[in-house]
Amino acid sequence: MIVLGLLLLCLSSQANAEVFPDDDDDSCHIQVKIIKDMVSKCGERSSSSEANFSAKTLEFVLKAVRESNGNEIQKFHSELKKELQENIGTISKMIDEFRSEMRLLANTVSEVNAKQIRVEREVSSKVSDISMNLEATRRDLNDLKSSSIRNSEKDTSHCPSDG
Repeated sequence: MIVLGLLLLCLSSQANAEVFPDDDDDSCHIQVKIIKDMVSKCGERSSSSEANFSAKTLEFVLKAVRESNGNEIQKFHSELKKELQENIGTISKMIDEFRSEMRLLANTVSEVNAKQIRVEREVSSKVSDISMNLEATRRDLNDLKSSSIRNSEKDTSHCPSDG
């Protein structure tokens, strides 16, 4: 009984030291050997059959602990994989939304560019029309000025001079 108590004490201190034991079997065998050596030293005071029984019990307990850790690791791996798949799904949706928004933006930019080209053409046409109208108005004003000067000269030539 004392040996079994010491084994559990050794096991608990070993478990605290290594929460996740290495996956290779050598590490587990080394741990078992270390604990067997401790048990055999303790077992020298008691019968060898009790020490052998305690060592076999310890091997069983270590195997159970290792399988438990393996199950926990698999459970953690499954949860992590599920979470990653959800994150990938979320990221994929975000990428699809981004692409959709980029297409809308590209369409909007195309529409704005088309409107800008139309406005530039309209402005250019109106500027050209205004320029032609201004030129015609300038010519008309020059013609009126010339006509006015000629009429004024005719009026002065028909008027008797005072002199």
